[in-house]
Amino acid sequence: MRSLIFAFIFSFFMHCLLLYADIPLIPQKNTEIKENKKIEIELSYITRIIPPKKNQKKPRVKQKIKPKKKFKIKKIEPKLDSSVKSKPINEIKQEPIIEPALTSDIAPVLKPIKKIKPKIIKAIPKYKENAPPKYPVFAKKRGYQGTVFLKVFVNKNGMPETITIFKSSGYLILDNAAIKQVKKWIFFPGMVNNKNIGMNVIFPIKFELKNN
Repeated sequence: MRSLIFAFIFSFFMHCLLLYADIPLIPQKNTEIKENKKIEIELSYITRIIPPKKNQKKPRVKQKIKPKKKFKIKKIEPKLDSSVKSKPINEIKQEPIIEPALTSDIAPVLKPIKKIKPKIIKAIPKYKENAPPKYPVFAKKRGYQGTVFLKVFVNKNGMPETITIFKSSGYLILDNAAIKQVKKWIFFPGMVNNKNIGMNVIFPIKFELKNN
């Protein structure tokens, strides 16, 4: 009988151990009481944003216009002092206007002075004293003919300084023969108001074959 009781107690104890092993251990809460600490709580208020109202036109207050007071202006009539006698107004005498006498001394009208043109005398060759240019033999054989115009600057002494061909004869041999001879010529110098001056002159030299 005792063995049964012991076996029962042992089995009960074992079952309790198995049950205890399956149940997880619950952590024990710290029973220590912590010191009380002051906790500061800040309250923040949320401000509600009110949308701006549309511009409402305020009704204009009409000002009452007070009627202006009318002032009566009394007309003051000037009183004439009877003691003051009115004097007659002297008539203004018009003096006769004396017109200035016209003098016979009238200034003569000046006529514009005419510009006196200077007397110009052109320079010209002394044909009587100057020998004509020689006809080139080659030009004669070839039958070259023509007229050359030379432009010559003649100084105040009547001597040629520069000679240029103004218009060719068409043949260089005739042009050169004319220039060669004119270099030896003398001229009547150009004159302005009877004074010798240097002057350009243009004149022709003709080369012409004559039949014998």
